[in-house]
Amino acid sequence: MVLWLDYDAPNNPVVDSPSISYAEDASEPLASFMSGLEATNHDPEGTTTTAVGHSYGTTVIGQSASEHGLATDQIVAVASPGMNVEHASDLGIDPDDFYTTTAPGDIINLAAETGTHGPDPNDSGVNWDGEHVGVDWEGFGGNTFTSDDMDGNAVDIHSNYWDEGNSARKNLAYIFTGNGGEVT
Repeated sequence: MVLWLDYDAPNNPVVDSPSISYAEDASEPLASFMSGLEATNHDPEGTTTTAVGHSYGTTVIGQSASEHGLATDQIVAVASPGMNVEHASDLGIDPDDFYTTTAPGDIINLAAETGTHGPDPNDSGVNWDGEHVGVDWEGFGGNTFTSDDMDGNAVDIHSNYWDEGNSARKNLAYIFTGNGGEVT
């Protein structure tokens, strides 16, 4: 596992997530980094690369994949405010290799509930009209898996996908071990 944080992330996911500028700035560096990982992989047969984005990181992955291509076999979007593409196939992978989850109580849903941003100017799948909550994944393609609110407020929920006892953690393990067909 490698953690890539080489970009300027939005300070407030509720207020700043509609802005695509952060993702545009990060898209080429992420694509370059992923290409470097692919080039240094000495055993390309039998290995799977999975790009996992959390929150605005999912928007960075979407922008990078659509603009530059991303050297990955699978993409997982956790608590996404949107990926700036219309369909999972626009990510350069088989839509069956795309997975997403957002817990119902996650603060990222508040960005849509506030209705202060008006229509999403980036057509990124985020419902900014106040009628829907979070990302409208229907018709996007790929697989949606469950995650739990656990105990906590909306801010805590945004970060507890990896906590013991959260169904998201179990589902992520299925994806990472090549058993994505078993996600619930």
